[in-house]
Amino acid sequence: MAPSTLDRGLAAAIGAGIAEAVTLPIDIAKVRLQMQVPLKDGTMLYRGMFQGIYQVQKSEGPRALWKGIMPALMRQCSYTAMSFVLYTPIRDGLAGDTPHAEIPFYKRVLSGGLAGGLSIVMMNPTDVIKTQMQTATGTPKMGAIGSTCELLLLLLLLWLALLLLPAAGLGPAAATATFVPATSGPAAPAPPAAAANAGDAAAAAAAAAAAAAAAAAADRAGAQHLEECWHQGVLARRGAERGALLHRQRLRDRYILHKESLLLIL
Repeated sequence: MAPSTLDRGLAAAIGAGIAEAVTLPIDIAKVRLQMQVPLKDGTMLYRGMFQGIYQVQKSEGPRALWKGIMPALMRQCSYTAMSFVLYTPIRDGLAGDTPHAEIPFYKRVLSGGLAGGLSIVMMNPTDVIKTQMQTATGTPKMGAIGSTCELLLLLLLLWLALLLLPAAGLGPAAATATFVPATSGPAAPAPPAAAANAGDAAAAAAAAAAAAAAAAAADRAGAQHLEECWHQGVLARRGAERGALLHRQRLRDRYILHKESLLLIL
């Protein structure tokens, strides 16, 4: 069974969030390199990616490498998920009645560009906030997440979002897989969605077996039909040969009769 648009969007959001969290120190270095101004002596404080990362953690602490992670996660996850969700309706709208396999390449590229452009326009305010947080170097220093209460609020919102997802049990399964191992230790029992998936797999296997049986029956019927046609062709050929032989024999008998009649006349 092919994944739905919601499943693809959720998977894209999770992957984008993980990638954004891992690479945020590089983004910090990029923003600092782009926004810096020369010092009084004419030199630059940040001279490269690795030196910039080292300088930030040296002067502001390691947590400063993850400044702006909240708006960064909101922007990246929402942008990536919306790009996946918007691409399909935009592509179908541009393609019209054209089958998916025959949609021109330029329409696919245009659909991807429109989906990405609309997504980034909607989430651009979070990018502005992220950049402002990443460029802030004054006192008080801005931490990675801010406080324990903010972290707990973020986890609660994520958990509620997973519970509210209308994705056929995907939300509860993901929430259980995320929080139960961290709190209980022993492995939790499989969610009811596993039984539904097993039932779907059994139904799919039964349908595949029925389709295979129908195809085999059709093959047998086709082979039987070909064999009958071949026998009919053989019988028709043999009948034609017998008819030709009888016709030649009648002609020969007429020739002999005419010859004997002429001899009697002479």
